[in-house]
Amino acid sequence: MTNRNYLIGFLVLLMALTSHFVSAPLAQDKFHVGQLLVAKPDMPDLRFSETVVFVCRHDSKGALGLVLNRPAGRIKMSKLMKSLDVPSDGVTGDIQIRLGGPLETQAGFLMYTKKIKNEDGICSSHGVTVSNNKDVLKTLGSENSPEEIILFFGYAGWSPNQLESELARKDWLIVPADRSFLFAPDIKSLWNRARARYGLDL
Repeated sequence: MTNRNYLIGFLVLLMALTSHFVSAPLAQDKFHVGQLLVAKPDMPDLRFSETVVFVCRHDSKGALGLVLNRPAGRIKMSKLMKSLDVPSDGVTGDIQIRLGGPLETQAGFLMYTKKIKNEDGICSSHGVTVSNNKDVLKTLGSENSPEEIILFFGYAGWSPNQLESELARKDWLIVPADRSFLFAPDIKSLWNRARARYGLDL
């Protein structure tokens, strides 16, 4: 084989390897579990105007997320527990409530930091678990109580390929999530801060 044929063979092999290593990350990046969706200023769906959504689940079957910056007040933990027939003796403090999205607004979801024993939850990422199991409330006031906890009503949901289409249309920015965003006390500035983080990560 001539040097020219060796060179052609090497270039073909290099192109094949390059194609493999470039396409692999793209396949992994198709799903965005544990990341934030940040609505673009021209978001066409007004229900998500200026929202920041934590992606709890995302796979070929669709996606589920919780809107982080739609506050809905606070409720005493003891009152919440009593409403769910959970013993509340000695429990003090309150819990913040947020509107997690436009779907099933009567359904409650708890986001908390410390993983509860034997509690699988709906998802777990960044040291944070999301669950709709009211048994989590039984840990409040005990040594197993989560350090931080938020109650969401409703959720944001996407059917198969729907979120991918919205991302292709550039309705959302993808931003890394962490606990400082998920449990941010300053909810009003969350959207602007998330957009600023996107700019820093470019």
